[in-house]
Amino acid sequence: MRVFLVLLLGIGCFNLAVFAQPTDEFYDEVVIDNFELPVGITFNDLGRGYLWSQDGKVWTFDKDGVLRDTPFIDISEEVLNWKDHGLTGFALDNEFLINGYVYLLYAADRHHVLHHGTPEYDPDLTIEGQATIGRVTRYTANEADDFNSIISESRKVLLGQDFADGIPILMISHGMGDIAQAKDGTLLISTGDAGAYESADTGSHEASFFEQAIADGILKEENNMGSFRSLLLNSTNGKVLRIDAETGDGISSNPYYEADAPRAARSRVWLTGFRNPFRFVLNSEEASHFPEDGDIGTLYIGDVGAAAWEELNISTEAGQCFGWPAYEGSNTTWEYETWKHTNPESQNPLFGSEACTRQQVPFSYLIQNPNASGAYFFPNPCDSTKNLAGLTNTFVHTPPAITWSNAEWNLPERALAPTFDSLGLLQFHTIEGEQSTVEGENFGGYTSVPGFIYRAGNFPEHYQNPLFGADLVGWIKAFFFDENGNLERVEPFFDVKKGITDLAIHPTNDCIYYTQIYDNQVHKICYGGNPKPIVDLQLDQYYGQSPLTVNFDASNSYAPKGHAVQYQWDFGDGTTSETASPRHVFEAENNQAQSFQVTLTITDSLGTSASKTQIVSVNNTPPEVAISSFQDGDRYAMNGVTILPLEAEVSDEEHSEEELSYVWQTFLHHNAHYHPDPKITDRNSTFLLEPVGCAAEDYWYRVRLTVTDAHGLSSTDERELFPYCDAAFVSFVDLLAQKTSENAVQLSWESSLEEGVSHYEIQRTNTFMYTTIQSIDATNATTYNFLDTAPLEGDNIYRIKAVRTDGAYEFSNPTYINFSKTLPYVFYPNPTGEAVYLELDAAFANKIRVQLHDISGRLIMTKEWDAQVGQKFQERIDLTRFANGVYHAKVFNGTTEIQQKLLVVY
Repeated sequence: MRVFLVLLLGIGCFNLAVFAQPTDEFYDEVVIDNFELPVGITFNDLGRGYLWSQDGKVWTFDKDGVLRDTPFIDISEEVLNWKDHGLTGFALDNEFLINGYVYLLYAADRHHVLHHGTPEYDPDLTIEGQATIGRVTRYTANEADDFNSIISESRKVLLGQDFADGIPILMISHGMGDIAQAKDGTLLISTGDAGAYESADTGSHEASFFEQAIADGILKEENNMGSFRSLLLNSTNGKVLRIDAETGDGISSNPYYEADAPRAARSRVWLTGFRNPFRFVLNSEEASHFPEDGDIGTLYIGDVGAAAWEELNISTEAGQCFGWPAYEGSNTTWEYETWKHTNPESQNPLFGSEACTRQQVPFSYLIQNPNASGAYFFPNPCDSTKNLAGLTNTFVHTPPAITWSNAEWNLPERALAPTFDSLGLLQFHTIEGEQSTVEGENFGGYTSVPGFIYRAGNFPEHYQNPLFGADLVGWIKAFFFDENGNLERVEPFFDVKKGITDLAIHPTNDCIYYTQIYDNQVHKICYGGNPKPIVDLQLDQYYGQSPLTVNFDASNSYAPKGHAVQYQWDFGDGTTSETASPRHVFEAENNQAQSFQVTLTITDSLGTSASKTQIVSVNNTPPEVAISSFQDGDRYAMNGVTILPLEAEVSDEEHSEEELSYVWQTFLHHNAHYHPDPKITDRNSTFLLEPVGCAAEDYWYRVRLTVTDAHGLSSTDERELFPYCDAAFVSFVDLLAQKTSENAVQLSWESSLEEGVSHYEIQRTNTFMYTTIQSIDATNATTYNFLDTAPLEGDNIYRIKAVRTDGAYEFSNPTYINFSKTLPYVFYPNPTGEAVYLELDAAFANKIRVQLHDISGRLIMTKEWDAQVGQKFQERIDLTRFANGVYHAKVFNGTTEIQQKLLVVY
């Protein structure tokens, strides 16, 4: 393999004076507000914008940010919108305005993959927290309406037609990344390693769905290697892939292509060695038009690091390896050095000889850093004089063009660039140091987000042709290259709020647009022209009894270029004002609650205007909101998943419960940034709280509830939960359940350790959402007993929650008992293997539905059949795709609803 080393690489409009900027002629404006979870943005050649959200919708908008009323495309039914997964990549075909092709990269909902097109499919059902796949689909836009909508029948799955063909997704992050089309028409796709992130994943990690994935055929047994998948050629994880835009097959000019297996992973692999390459930029300006040439141009890839380093990687040829998990940033990873795993794809050519018992070669023998000479020797572990270089998966690490430290966990903040020392060995130096080949000031961050290469436009000449890149931490920088494509300096360009997930250049107005996921906004940064005025609307009160006198103040509003401004108030009741600080009396038409939408418009002397609105409500007060199902600062258990109830005490003097709307949102905090989850609009709900946070990095959860009344007044309560990482304060001996002759259930457990425990909560469920049925005080007894005198019909699942005086808690093991006196149905055999039979002596209703849940309560299968009332019913249920373990079957037949435990053992 030829070695290539790139050196010298490297809410509302806000007050511009707060943020660093290269010149006063650049300005930042919000163009789209209140757009939930914006992930990415792009434009067609005419300037129409395409904005996609995590839930699987793409919307079009004009240059002023006006969205069309309906989505351009909506595939939310098949997108897994969960944690960091969703629709992450979207691309227009190079000839979109001719053929209308668009490409989408996303995590596919497991239920959709399993059941779409079958009687078991339910469009309202999604399966979270289980193994699934990444998918690439192509759709065609409708030429008849100027490509403003999608022809639904045009759907074509290019990659991920089924479990075996998809990109494995095995945990809550490190899934799909970006997608783009090269000049030669091929598609490029970046993928994460699907490895756990709280601690090193070398295979079979407890946070991974590896067992289920293997059973389903999503993951090959030999690929159960955690982050090491990034270095496996027979895995699509941790890669940049290159596929045919018509068939989804690999391309013959790919470095590991096999003609007899064009859809195999190795046939699709273009680059290896990535952790989480969320965004990349393709420069195809000098590339070939012919796929067989294998010349796509230059890729600028942002690899999101762990707690140490972020990377900007540059690829100029096929087959390069960027090192993960052997390398991160400038270092060898200690986990990689500690675990000497062997590569199942590397058969030792000396194996079987007298001196060699190693059939497979360890990864550490197969990858090494570059050197100035370009000569490499990979010693065989059985004989150091023999060279392994002939193996297809020996790699020379391509180091990052520039790497910067994690702004929270790798201080001081610094950026490093690679070079060779006097001995020809790879070294990294801070860009502020004398030995650095890259100029610039040190910086840090959390997530590398390359954006675009700026071509000739109306920006100052200084900014022609650099790469503009960003970081989730909130900076945008310009990366400048010399005539040979080597990074020579990094300059600050613009500092904004945290949360950038993508940025793109508008082809006609020449403004930079970027998505801001934390504030649910799209911004644009423009040069020259006349920016909109900054609107500052203040008021002394916004609700109260009618008549309500409100004092307004807009005197701090201004035009960024100093032009005079005019004020136009519309108070929403037919009256207006043109003064800077008016006083207005709002009066209801009757004694009922009434709201007025006040609009303030600021217009400068050149006619440029901006507006802001505010609700004023009379005879009305905001709801009173207090989350009641947990306390602020509670610490969650690390020995099991917590199904956290989302419940609140809410009251409103003027509105009934039916007139209130609820929005719950949960956030997983990771160091100094966070991952927002989709909003939940049910009054009461639950949240699956994963046990993370006791490793080297900080994790915790934040939960927010906003309740809004029918007249627009709202209140918010927000609370945080933290992991319990201290020494154990309770030690359970197995919880046992036994049916008594009095038709009750006797629970008993022992506690060999009990320090500071205030009480025990007895929790029970038959829906996998535990509720507390009783609390008993802790007495430092070694044995506890509790009698449930009203157990549920069917399976009862119990667990004990030990609560310490400070709110920390731990769970016992769950225990199961079926309380039905006589079952109206039976599953047999039980335990079972590949299938189980459901048999009813007599059906109660004409429909029979079965739901199957895993041990954590996640719904994994639904089946429904027709039946005849009063007649015997029997049906076979295939279980071949399920791993060994305990499952819970729930049968619905008319008003009958009963559960039974199933044990699957192959």
